[in-house]
Amino acid sequence: MAEEMDVLLERGQAAFDARDYEQAGSLFKEVLDAEPGDSEARLGYVRCLNEQGDSDAVKALLEPTQDEIEDGRLLAELARAYYADERFEDSVAVFATASGKAPDDGHIRANHGFALWQEGDHTQALDTLKEALPLVQDDALLSANMGQIYLQLGMWNEAVSSIERYLIDFPNDLRLRTVLAFALDKAGWREEAETVLDEVLTIDPEHAEAKAQLAALGEGAEEAESPGPGAPDVETPVVGGEFGLGIPDAPSPIDSLDLGGISAFGGSAPADSTVGLPDFGAITVVDDTDPAKQAAEDLLTRVTEILDESDVPAGIAYLESERGTSDHPAEVLNLLGKLLTEDDDYEGALEAFREAIEVDPFHAQAQSNLGVLLWQMGEFEEATETLRQAIELDTEDMDGRINLALICHQVGLYEDAVPLYTQYLDQFPENTEIRMELATCFVELEEMDAAIREVDTVLLLEPDNEAAQKRMDELSAGTTGVWP
Repeated sequence: MAEEMDVLLERGQAAFDARDYEQAGSLFKEVLDAEPGDSEARLGYVRCLNEQGDSDAVKALLEPTQDEIEDGRLLAELARAYYADERFEDSVAVFATASGKAPDDGHIRANHGFALWQEGDHTQALDTLKEALPLVQDDALLSANMGQIYLQLGMWNEAVSSIERYLIDFPNDLRLRTVLAFALDKAGWREEAETVLDEVLTIDPEHAEAKAQLAALGEGAEEAESPGPGAPDVETPVVGGEFGLGIPDAPSPIDSLDLGGISAFGGSAPADSTVGLPDFGAITVVDDTDPAKQAAEDLLTRVTEILDESDVPAGIAYLESERGTSDHPAEVLNLLGKLLTEDDDYEGALEAFREAIEVDPFHAQAQSNLGVLLWQMGEFEEATETLRQAIELDTEDMDGRINLALICHQVGLYEDAVPLYTQYLDQFPENTEIRMELATCFVELEEMDAAIREVDTVLLLEPDNEAAQKRMDELSAGTTGVWP
């Protein structure tokens, strides 16, 4: 009898490995009917239920005896069921217990990290995923997932490292190669980005995303500011066969800060604006007769002259020499904070922006820059409040609005994001990327008619937009899935 059960278990595992979950489930159930206490059969059966999307059956089986379960792997399946039901708080709690019972199981720990991310605890999520990495043998796929998270947070260097680890094992994944090129460019490694894109086009000369990115690099364009709008479309892999979780698709913080007239978002910015350093030439002086405005422009002109030679350290040194002596200290400190950010001195930048606001509490640009920097650093609550203050100070600031919309979207505040997206689109109605983000929010709010309206507008503006057509097909079929 025991030998017969062993054969059934082996057959069940083989069917599971072949992703025939119905057959595997039947075999595991046959063992359980004969031997109700067989732990491996129970685990296999529950895993099959999860893989088939039957979270209710998993909960019905495991919840009554949850406190008595000692197998961390089995508890993790209950956590997966909660995750599927978007009960992220419950999922986090059960994953934590499961990880405690199976401390060496990297898959459980990694899924715990993804659940933490969905719950909004991004700092703990990253820490947990880092703990999981050395415990997971197939760490390439986990690295890809972490790379996506780093992209969403605007942590470009970390994203590069993670995606490169993945590509060691999966060098032919052209989609992830284009994402690597995007991250390399954002991290300041433009030549390396071009090399990666050339490699992609050598393999697939018609690869549309690689061609578009290479053209943008060749033109010196800096339009793609985040892995939300303008970035490669990443369908993040999950880690190993035991993983049933992906990672959230949401807009990410931008890496270019608002200097006043310079767009912090690279979508449909005003025609006279540019994005990023060292080009400050688009700063607009509203009133040439205003001495303060003129002084600010003179200061900017001097810094621009220094940066024209790509000498950020010299720009920082010049502004430091003006610190405490200038008649316009808030302008000095705001620009200093921007350059320190470009130099990856985030703590110094924080200090400069905060000091600028202390000197001039009504300095909207410094408030906006501080908010974006806090976002980049993962301080989402403070970032949100700071950006709200910035747009209250400058009601015409569309850059501040779109930044606030993106962060509200990322942390799940969809009702707050919708009016901000809408206000931005009132000014820039042809920005199809933002319309798609707005449509995503409407889906999350279960306002399907509104989502259809926005996607339909995108298709009117861009009839050949394949992503929009795909979303429209999903909406029409009632299968929206997870939208980027």
